[in-house]
Amino acid sequence: DVSPHYDSRIAKIIATGKNRNEARRRLLSSLQASALVGPATNRDFLIDALQRDMFCNGAATTAFIAEEYGEAGFANPIGATEFAIAATLHFCLMRDAAHAKSLSVARALLNWSSTGELSSAYSYSHDGQNIKAAVSPLSATQYRTILDEVAYRVEIERLEGNSAVLLLNGQRHSVVFYQADEYSISIATKTHQLTLQVAQSGDAASEASDGFIVAPMHGLVTQVFVKQNDTVTKGQRLAVIEAMKMQHEIAADIDGTVTSIGAQPNAQIAAGDTIFEISPSG
Repeated sequence: DVSPHYDSRIAKIIATGKNRNEARRRLLSSLQASALVGPATNRDFLIDALQRDMFCNGAATTAFIAEEYGEAGFANPIGATEFAIAATLHFCLMRDAAHAKSLSVARALLNWSSTGELSSAYSYSHDGQNIKAAVSPLSATQYRTILDEVAYRVEIERLEGNSAVLLLNGQRHSVVFYQADEYSISIATKTHQLTLQVAQSGDAASEASDGFIVAPMHGLVTQVFVKQNDTVTKGQRLAVIEAMKMQHEIAADIDGTVTSIGAQPNAQIAAGDTIFEISPSG
């Protein structure tokens, strides 16, 4: 835990340059490329302050905050841009996690559907807000993300490690991200840092286990071999999904009991959708 009552500093960034302005620009770039997930920080405030004319001109004094931000203080509300970026990255990470658990599914099939556009819906909570998003893959790298009935076109230019570069309605964004679990996504753009939490009932998020079997790609569920309350073993065949005229088996990843089934034969399913929930044995 980091207490705010004494010295709450958890990191210090020092930049140097040929002159004050070069050092300021380097410091700004370093902050914009950084992220700290967990406690609230002053990162976004520092980024904003470094770009204020008073600071850029070297005229900042001990009255800088009061003069620049007034009694209300620094405010940096999260907007649709940040929510759309976070939702799209969350979809991509969930898709990749599902693919990693699948058996012999070609990566070329990710984001592909034999029946046209499919959408994955998410409901998030953030700072008391409820945000509903729907993400639809349009190609291997392009997506349509809808927030409050407004559509955003997103193209992933690069996604590796914990960073991404993407275009949102044609505007390029560099993003640092972190996913603590499948129920959350944290991102830091050059101006904002936020964490979106998937809205859950009770403590479902903290009780997540490998018993959630999700679809590794868009496709048609052709066969389901188990029923609710059936006992299954790890590796047991549960269902078959057809995509691009190829059949892909879905297997249990733990021993346990099938507690819910999210798809039936002849149903279309989107990548990342939950097909089965298995309660672990014991």
